[in-house]
Amino acid sequence: MAPPLTAECLRDTYDPMNRRGAPGVDRVRLAAYGQDLGAHVADLVARLKRGAYRAPPVRRTYIPKAGHPAKLRPLGIPTVEDRLLQAAVARVLGAISEPVSGTAPSGSARAGVPTMRCSACGGWS
Repeated sequence: MAPPLTAECLRDTYDPMNRRGAPGVDRVRLAAYGQDLGAHVADLVARLKRGAYRAPPVRRTYIPKAGHPAKLRPLGIPTVEDRLLQAAVARVLGAISEPVSGTAPSGSARAGVPTMRCSACGGWS
């Protein structure tokens, strides 16, 4: 079985990412990251294989609360590379759990848990 987080998987995950997302602590925007996508993805895969990848700090910003414009709530903004990796992991886990749980990605996560436990244990006893 091939490792799930390959360079190809990461490149495929990059295309549908939100282009309007704010930059993280490194101030790199998605378009700038994509200009040399091949090199960035190769470096990321190499760090993952070595076990050297560490998620960078998340940039904290404050936005108005819904219904209470005078109050602010914190919002964490990850770097583009971290967003890419999170999206790729979500794709891989979704592909693994969807056939087992029988629920669509928009379905309830809790609804699929008993089915997953059943399949993981080899059946209910």
